[in-house]
Amino acid sequence: MLSKYQFCIMLLLPGLLWAAGERFTLNPVSPRSIRVGQESRLSLCHQGQPTVEVVYPGKASPVAKYAAEEVALRLSQAFNCDIKPVTVASGSVPAIILGDQELAAKHGLDLNALDRDGYYIKTFPNYCLIIGRDDPNGRPGKRTGYYERATLFGAYEFLERFLGVRYYFPGEIGTVVPEYQNFALPDIDLTDRPDNQYRSIYTVQLGKGKYLYPGLEPADISRESNLQLRQNTRRIPNCHGINGLQLPQRFAKEHPEYFALRANGTREDGTGGVRSDSVYGHVCFSAPGLKNEIYLDAEALLLGKSHKDRGLPRSWANHHEAPFFNLMPNDAMARCQCDGCRPYFQSKDPQQTSDFIWSWYCDIAKRLKDNNIPGYVTTMAYDVYRPIPTLDLPDNIIVMLAQSGPWREFGPNKDKDDALVAAWKNKLGAKLYLWTYPTKIGSMLPGIPNVAPRATASYFKRQAPHIFGAFYEAETDVWLFGHLNYYVFSKLMWDNDTDVDALLQEYCRLMYGPAEQEMLEFFDSLEKHWIQDVLTNFYDTPEGPKTALPSLHEVWTKIFSPAECARLTALLDQAEQKTAAVPKAAARVKFMRTELWQHVEDGFAHYQKTISDISAWKTVMPETKTEIIPDGKLDEADWQDAPWIGLIPRVVNTVKEDEPAEVHTRIKMLHDQQFFYFAFICEEPNTEAMAEVQRQFDEIELWKDNVVEIFLAANHQSRIVYQFMIGSSGCRTDLRKSPGHLGKEWN
Repeated sequence: MLSKYQFCIMLLLPGLLWAAGERFTLNPVSPRSIRVGQESRLSLCHQGQPTVEVVYPGKASPVAKYAAEEVALRLSQAFNCDIKPVTVASGSVPAIILGDQELAAKHGLDLNALDRDGYYIKTFPNYCLIIGRDDPNGRPGKRTGYYERATLFGAYEFLERFLGVRYYFPGEIGTVVPEYQNFALPDIDLTDRPDNQYRSIYTVQLGKGKYLYPGLEPADISRESNLQLRQNTRRIPNCHGINGLQLPQRFAKEHPEYFALRANGTREDGTGGVRSDSVYGHVCFSAPGLKNEIYLDAEALLLGKSHKDRGLPRSWANHHEAPFFNLMPNDAMARCQCDGCRPYFQSKDPQQTSDFIWSWYCDIAKRLKDNNIPGYVTTMAYDVYRPIPTLDLPDNIIVMLAQSGPWREFGPNKDKDDALVAAWKNKLGAKLYLWTYPTKIGSMLPGIPNVAPRATASYFKRQAPHIFGAFYEAETDVWLFGHLNYYVFSKLMWDNDTDVDALLQEYCRLMYGPAEQEMLEFFDSLEKHWIQDVLTNFYDTPEGPKTALPSLHEVWTKIFSPAECARLTALLDQAEQKTAAVPKAAARVKFMRTELWQHVEDGFAHYQKTISDISAWKTVMPETKTEIIPDGKLDEADWQDAPWIGLIPRVVNTVKEDEPAEVHTRIKMLHDQQFFYFAFICEEPNTEAMAEVQRQFDEIELWKDNVVEIFLAANHQSRIVYQFMIGSSGCRTDLRKSPGHLGKEWN
């Protein structure tokens, strides 16, 4: 299929205003060639004295200048000196020259023959040249963004491969720079590029001191990590592209039929929705007029027309960028209830529903292709349109498949998930890319490390033949929990053949020196607990795969039991003892103890306090003396005598920690021999503004509305919980929940 994509591109390129070398391919085209001699040639340091200069041409790009500064910094640290980059080589000592295009041309190094992000590293009699394509407007010192910076990637490769530098995470603690008294380069003739075009890690920055680690500003940690891990430099929009078209602002008044019909007869036109992104509207897939408007939007973008030609906001570039037009619907896609859409969304056959959505994509993509419009339509295979459609897909569609990813390495659907990736590639006749969910939001067992580099490696090595990249959605409550995950992912995305076992062994050796084995056992133990003990029950939702988590009782009495916590603490004690005479290694062990392991110890302490609070916070459900009529009036004597229970508002729901809640909820409870009775008083001063969404019985999404909920369990260790939701709209849901099972069939 690569040849088909290349042939298509060769026909379409003349119609695009792309810079030379801006081709897009789903497979690497330029070769990976690494030839390194055995003998030392260029001496950079002799008997503790540096014999090297770092050079970037005066007219070089800011990327080349930044790369030169990085090389000079690391050479200075390695040789214990102070090297400053210069713009002209003196010729008196060997030079490391970065980003010199004229010199590259002189030696026949064709930058346009390289894949995007590819570079050359080549030695000559008195210098080593490092160069790739750089965007002249790129500013690595200020932002990352989507711009070419291949010379910088070449600089990182040079430092890692030949000097032994390692960028495990930004900052002094996470960067390893070996020291040398004598150092010389061999003959080098290296051409490299990534195996995967798309290499993206997503971590939410929640602010200094709350989420990241001391030593750097949060923005610098994010920026430097993005650069050092060589994340992708080309935007391939894939996520909720319909958001960027501002359909409600453009069409809601004159064409309400363009928007999904709700069961109550209103439209999903940016008003009255429950989700925050409902302001973007949800589409009716049966509206031919809307399909034509979106086609015209795609045509305008792919032909390079101004956003003003279509009445579009400048911000549409956040979701679309030539040569890609993103057709994916909005998140939590509304199921339109019009006569044209309803039969497909209510169908019990998921294939019929998926085919319905994909036929909409195909109609737009085929029309673009038939009209010789260059570029691609992108979308995710997600929600009800994740199943592979039965209809033929035009070859200008690029698909991103939503997959659980590394978290399911020991899950029951691992083989099924793998088969789906391979089947999608077979359907497309070309590689796809993945959106994976190795995520750990703050409410997902906060304080428990989601260390999983081996699972990350195992998963992406299997997918390598089928994909041209992946999105690694890695929210977590502590950034350091995932630092090895990010490092391994980035190395594999660049080179599918990376030996990850050797990579992790090297990490522990270079970071922790004499404590290599203790720290390897420590991190392997954390991964085993996360992947095999915590992530044991999974289920799929319209918003992606989710995990049924073990109870806190299970976490702190079985997984991170007192005995296991003592064992892991002992490993850190041993590591500290072994590194006592090695200051850098000792500092790193202490750092991990303070910035990573301390969160586990704090979590255990919090659990103990919570258990104590549960024991203290008890109330009584009195037994009734007379018949109770559940009419909401609470006029029986038993209700009058029952104590009120005041629910305490969560601090995170108030503006300030010391600011009292404006409204309160109070409860009374009674029981007789047959029934439990609950009475809720819910204060709400703005009832006229309350959104009441009409939902089906047992609809899980009811929790997003205005509801009261009751959870019943035999005790705090129970694995079975009964949950009742009653909405202000009158909608109801009841569930009998157990690990990995929602229990909707129970009524």
